[in-house]
Amino acid sequence: QTGQPAMLIKLMFSHKCNIFDLLYGVSISLDDLMEYRWTEEDVIPLIYQTGYLSIIDTEQSRLLRLAPPNTEVRTVLCRNVLSFVSNLGQTSKFSAEVEAMRQSLLLGDVAAFIARFAQSLKDVALIRQKKETAEYVSRLAFHALSNILGTVIKDSNADVMLEVSDGKKSEAYIFELKMEKNIALDDIFADAFMRIQEKHYTETFAHFLGTTEKERAIHQVALVFNSTKGTIAGWKAL
Repeated sequence: QTGQPAMLIKLMFSHKCNIFDLLYGVSISLDDLMEYRWTEEDVIPLIYQTGYLSIIDTEQSRLLRLAPPNTEVRTVLCRNVLSFVSNLGQTSKFSAEVEAMRQSLLLGDVAAFIARFAQSLKDVALIRQKKETAEYVSRLAFHALSNILGTVIKDSNADVMLEVSDGKKSEAYIFELKMEKNIALDDIFADAFMRIQEKHYTETFAHFLGTTEKERAIHQVALVFNSTKGTIAGWKAL
């Protein structure tokens, strides 16, 4: 049973492991990776042995970089993560909901996308039972969903750079994820867009896409979560 992704993710939550390592990769020494006597405090070697993580790079002579080996495995992991941090993941309507969100983004309909995503964040057990912080759960839910919706670029400090495509057309988005924390929404929005501008995220994303800012429209979205409930407090798009 420990080889099932849901069980592995449950172990990681139980022992406060960083689930983002599962989505985007983690560095580990060769000695630790080859240690078969895994402990519940460090499940990364176990996840590697089950095939959900693979060696993608050798950073130093005995330091390895692990990440999901392909899109299919990452999608399986993300769906199982979503079953813990949202109301998506294990429902019969999962595929239909995800596709509806993808189509909304392809149409540039940010409002429709966020409305559907907001529904999935209502009454999440991890937050209600105070097992995880609202910030961690809401951010993790958005990242897991984004990795299912399209291609997420994680070589910058931007929260999420996402390209969605249906094979015929594609749309590019930069999402800045913020927490409310008793700060006026307009101030949070201003800070988010200033960060995008100052850090040249649109330029970085356009370069990754093989184009320029002038040639490719990139949507910019500030998404604000409630700091106690993890629900969406507000959003603004440029």
